[in-house]
Amino acid sequence: MIKNNKGFTLVEVLTVVLILSILVAIAIPVYSNITQRAARNVLSYNSHSAYIFALLSIGDYDDDHLFSDNYNDTTTLAKFLEFELERLDTPNQSNDYNNKHNFENPYTKSRTILHYKSVSGVTSLYSGTVTQPAVFITNDTKCDPTNLNLSESEEDSLAGTIVIYLRNNQLPVYIYALNKHGDLIEESLQKVYR
Repeated sequence: MIKNNKGFTLVEVLTVVLILSILVAIAIPVYSNITQRAARNVLSYNSHSAYIFALLSIGDYDDDHLFSDNYNDTTTLAKFLEFELERLDTPNQSNDYNNKHNFENPYTKSRTILHYKSVSGVTSLYSGTVTQPAVFITNDTKCDPTNLNLSESEEDSLAGTIVIYLRNNQLPVYIYALNKHGDLIEESLQKVYR
């Protein structure tokens, strides 16, 4: 009996490898675009939800008393939103998974809500880690969406975060989202007036 031990030729193997390489080169960018669009949709939806909460509650607050350094001051809009979004009376809910409305950073899956006067506080808090908060409430002028002035490390700290910005502690309240490149997602920008 004659055995046929003939295998694949080098040309055949290289052809298969080339075809697979082409398919992978096509599939990876498509998958990446899908995940980026999904993250963008999550951020746009979350920022709109935060806008609704602010809109429903803002009538009970004075224009000059929307933000306070006192984390237990429940008369401020920032603290009210924090209570409503997370239902916990602490300024920094790291590693908390009891978020009532399931706001989640789509890049890190973090559900933390932070109430900080300065964006540098978030940068130092998360230095060397990738745990960006889901929601960040601040009056830091660097976070003004009409003139964003964030450093690269600050952009990294807020990637995938819903930012609630109170200019001069007064209305309007700006609510927006940043993608992982630190760019403002235009369709997520919401302005809340009385």
